[in-house]
Amino acid sequence: MKHRVVSGAVALFMALSLALPVSGEETQQTTAPQETQATIPQTQPTQPPSTETEPIPTETQPPSTESPTEPPTEPEELQTSDALEIDSQFTYPGMDMPYADGYVPRVEEGIVYLMLPLLANRQISGNRIQASLELGNSPAFVAASYQKDFYLSEFLPENGSLSRELFLVEFPVELSPERSNGIYPVSIHISGYTDAGETIAFTHTLYVTITDGVSKETVKTTAPAASTPTAEPVVYISQCIMEPNPILAGEPFTLTVTLKNLLKTKSVKNLLVTVEPGDMQINLLENSNVIPVDTIGPEEEAVLQLAMQADPSISPGKYTVQFSFSYNSSQTLNLSSKGSCVLDIRQPAELSYDGARLPATVYQGEVTVLAVNLMNTGKTALYNCRMETKIPGLDSGGITFVGQIDPGKSADGKINLLVSKEEIGQVKGNILLLYEDSFGTEYQQEAEVTTQIEEMILPTDPEEKKEEKENSLWWMFVLLGIAAGASLGVGIPWYIQQRRQRKEDDLRL
Repeated sequence: MKHRVVSGAVALFMALSLALPVSGEETQQTTAPQETQATIPQTQPTQPPSTETEPIPTETQPPSTESPTEPPTEPEELQTSDALEIDSQFTYPGMDMPYADGYVPRVEEGIVYLMLPLLANRQISGNRIQASLELGNSPAFVAASYQKDFYLSEFLPENGSLSRELFLVEFPVELSPERSNGIYPVSIHISGYTDAGETIAFTHTLYVTITDGVSKETVKTTAPAASTPTAEPVVYISQCIMEPNPILAGEPFTLTVTLKNLLKTKSVKNLLVTVEPGDMQINLLENSNVIPVDTIGPEEEAVLQLAMQADPSISPGKYTVQFSFSYNSSQTLNLSSKGSCVLDIRQPAELSYDGARLPATVYQGEVTVLAVNLMNTGKTALYNCRMETKIPGLDSGGITFVGQIDPGKSADGKINLLVSKEEIGQVKGNILLLYEDSFGTEYQQEAEVTTQIEEMILPTDPEEKKEEKENSLWWMFVLLGIAAGASLGVGIPWYIQQRRQRKEDDLRL
C-alpha cells in the first residue's frame, strides 16, 4: 500500500467538503479520495487519520478529523429567532416532564434521549428545519455526527388531549462505556428559513446527568442557569364571597377575595393588589386601594377581606370590582395579571303601615272592618302586597290582596272580620303584611292587635212592640170608658136630683 502526502489542492477540497452542509434525513460527512483514507501513522502530521464510529440509532458517517495545520475555528454565535419557541407546557414520548417543570434528558440502558419540542410562530419554508448536535470533547458520549431534518407534524402530548402541530427534535445518543458520573452539556443547533426569507438560527443547551458511570471518579461539572424560557407564576382570583349577599344599598358589607398562584414550581413575591370599585357610589372602606401581599407559594392561596359600602341612592343591579396584580417571581420581575368580582347590589324593600287596629269591643256574630294603610317608603317597587290575619275568634275568610305599590306611594287594604259566636272575652292576634321586591324576595311584617268580644244584646221584636202598643191603647180606652161611666153614674143622679129640687122649689113658690 502506498503512503502519499495529500497535496494542497486535495487538502483544500477536503476542507471545503467538511464545511458545506448536506440536506437530507441524515447528513453524512464527505470523505476524501480513496488514497487519503488509508491509515497514516501518528508521526505523519500532514495526513489526518479517518475514524469510523456507528452512531445510535441512525446511520451517519464519522466526522473527519481536521488537519492540525489548520487551527480550529470558533463556532459562530447563533442568534435566537422568534420564529420558533419551545413548547414548555406539554410532555411528548421520550420525555419525563415538560420544560416548564425543568426537563432533564432521559438516560436508559446506556443511551440518552435528547428531546426539544418547537412551536412555529411563523410560516417555515418547506415546513422543515435542520438540527445538529454539538457534544464537545466530552468522554461521556460516543463520538459521532448528528444532523437531521425535522418536519412540521402533529403530535399528541402525553399530558394533553388535543394534538399539537410542531417540530419534535429528538436525538438518541449512545453513552461511552467509560463514562464518568457528572453533568455534561450538549448543544442543539437549529437552522432554517421562513417563507419571508428570514434566517432561523436557534441554539439550545441541555445538561445530561449521568449517575451510572463505570469510572470511580466523578466529573464535577456545575450546570449554569438554564436560558430556556420557562413558565412564570400567574395570580388569579379563585373565589369571591360577599357578606351579606345580596348587598343592600347603604349598608356595609365584606368582600372576601381568594388569590391563587397557578404555577406549581415558582412562588409569587412582592405582590401588590390594586382595587378599583368601578363606580363612584361603591366605596372601599380601607386606608388605601393598594394592598401588599408578601409571598404566595406554588399552588398556594392568599385571602383578602375588604370592607366596602354602597351609597343609599345607588341603583339596584350588578357592579364589577376590578383587581390588578403586580408581582415578581424568583427569576422574573414586573409580572402582572388582572381579575374581577361581581357585586349584586339591591335597594332594601321598605314598607310602613298605619291603621292596623281593632275596635276596643266587638260583639259576637257581628262583622267588623279592619282598614290598613300601606306606604312604600323605599326606592324600589313592592310587588304582591297582601294582608293576612291570625286572630282567635275573628275570621277573615283568607288573604286580602293589595297589589303593587310604587316608591313613595300608598295603598289601602280592608279586611272584613266575622266575630265568632263561640268566643268571648279578650283576644290577641297578629296582622301579617306580606310583600316582595323586584328580585322576588319575600318580606314579612307583623302587627299585634287586641280586642274584647262581648255577648250580643238581642233587639226587641217589632211585632211585639206593635202588640204592646195596641194593648196599651185598649187599656186606655177601658180606663177612659170606666172613667166616663163613673162620671155618668155620678152626674145623672145628681142632675135628676137637682131637677127635682128645682121643681119642688117652684111649687113652694
